[in-house]
Amino acid sequence: MRNRVIGFLFLVIITGCNEDKQTNALSIKKASEEVFNLNNYQAKQQKKVNDSVIHYEGVNNRFLIKGKYNYQRKYKIGWWRAYDLKNNEKYLDIEFYKEFDKKKELNNQIIFYRNNKINASNSKFYVKKYNSKDNTILYNFYFPKSIDKIHSAKINIGIIADMKPLLYPMTFECNSKNNSYSYSLDISKYKNHPVLNILGSFSEHSINEKKREIGINEILIDDTIKNVNTIR
Repeated sequence: MRNRVIGFLFLVIITGCNEDKQTNALSIKKASEEVFNLNNYQAKQQKKVNDSVIHYEGVNNRFLIKGKYNYQRKYKIGWWRAYDLKNNEKYLDIEFYKEFDKKKELNNQIIFYRNNKINASNSKFYVKKYNSKDNTILYNFYFPKSIDKIHSAKINIGIIADMKPLLYPMTFECNSKNNSYSYSLDISKYKNHPVLNILGSFSEHSINEKKREIGINEILIDDTIKNVNTIR
């Protein structure tokens, strides 16, 4: 996924994330490495998707996990789900992506659940909704509450259709409200295109005044919109 973003945003320097400054950084790292470690599971189902990818389903005495796995290059693809068998409820969803120069997959969106509902205060994810009145897509980004001072929040976004750029990458400030950020993307000029590819990134910049460090928390955006009226 990130390779598509970098290919389009060649004029923009996308800064890599520093060590996560969020209060639950260790729990996120632990969840990613332990909950989705395939060595901790007995394969329940391995359904072939293509010559290199399978849909994997594994189980142990605590969790059931599901997701797509490249068994030739050994990395996870896209969204993986973890279900808590002990408490009979959703536990964790993580969206993985792989860079060519990295040996392991990386985390993009991370969603924790509590009583089968999204625990937004501990999660990092985004949602989008189409507004038919003014032909806009409203993006809402959620991050765990930071212990550091938030300096800024920005979105860098572009639009492609039929392999041609319609909107070259541009950076905008985002509005903040209740530990979330929002940005409204105007697509009124592009409604005649049946498929839109929206690519970019959202970043939250924080400052640790005691350590004099700058932290960056980032979510990559890679959306294919085939029909704007289907967005919810």
